[in-house]
Amino acid sequence: MRYHPIFHYWRLHAGTDFRAYCGTPIYAAAPGTVEWATVVGGFGNQVMIDHGEVGGDYVMTSYNHLTSLRCILGPVGRPRRSSRLLGFDR
Repeated sequence: MRYHPIFHYWRLHAGTDFRAYCGTPIYAAAPGTVEWATVVGGFGNQVMIDHGEVGGDYVMTSYNHLTSLRCILGPVGRPRRSSRLLGFDR
């Protein structure tokens, strides 16, 4: 559960946040497929990567609140290497 600092209520937060300093280049955590790289309400610039099945679980990573997007977009399903620059943190 996470306490919302603005609206002052508790809600499920099903993830782990990792902090980065402003201007930090953000790279994919693991190989996968860039599902989208766009502006999403509440998340700002967002990149979503599908890593497929890992250890019996379906895994996706979401990169949010980026200052800018640097993904090379192609058809959904085109794999991206883990060294691919996604964007920069703000």
